[in-house]
Amino acid sequence: MMDPGQMKSRLVYEEPVEVDNDEHGRPIIEWRPRFEIWADVRPISAREASYAEQTKSLRTHVVICRWRADLNELGRLRFKGRERVMSIESITNDSEDNLQANIDAIEESKPA
Repeated sequence: MMDPGQMKSRLVYEEPVEVDNDEHGRPIIEWRPRFEIWADVRPISAREASYAEQTKSLRTHVVICRWRADLNELGRLRFKGRERVMSIESITNDSEDNLQANIDAIEESKPA
């Protein structure tokens, strides 16, 4: 059972919306805010990864919040008023009672 006093992080749940196509016909995606939630964000691990000769820091988190049926893995979570963004890897309905969501998320730093 979650402790409401532990939910100290204000997060914005955002979903991707295709707004147009670029000159090559590829979709242009914008992230649109849907709703805000209070959550307990717990860091799990951190590691570095290299992509296209750039090093990025990847941090995994468990995000615990009240259950919402409209949370899904297509969306992402942004810390309200900050640039920090977490992609959602999975969402579990804790105890299958529609009270608490446990979200596994990855936060990627900007390239060094």
